[in-house]
Amino acid sequence: MTLAGRGPTWSVALPKRRATVFGFGIFGSMYALAATGCVAPMFLAVAGLALAFPATAAFAVFGAYAAGLALLMTSATVAIAVGYDIGASRFSGYSGSMTRIAGAVMLVSGVLEVANWAVTAGWL
Repeated sequence: MTLAGRGPTWSVALPKRRATVFGFGIFGSMYALAATGCVAPMFLAVAGLALAFPATAAFAVFGAYAAGLALLMTSATVAIAVGYDIGASRFSGYSGSMTRIAGAVMLVSGVLEVANWAVTAGWL
């Protein structure tokens, strides 16, 4: 349906958006909690690697991990904010086409996922 440019047009009335320091803190805390599942495997791998080194080298490994993760998250946040400001005005007229393109990408990725599963199962 997305590929054809059709789909449900549900809308939900949202409460008024409030921007407070407490709200930003809650949002950040919930974001960190949700991201734990993504970050935990790599963190445990780094922690296991760091245990094989002396204390000073272990601190260096953790410091490099923390610096790399902080740089990545900060860069992504800034890029998204700047990209949104630029893209919101420039590409807003293309939302219908972008929806169809997103539908095509979802369709192709689903077909590839099923094909990968079939190859893994030995059916193809």
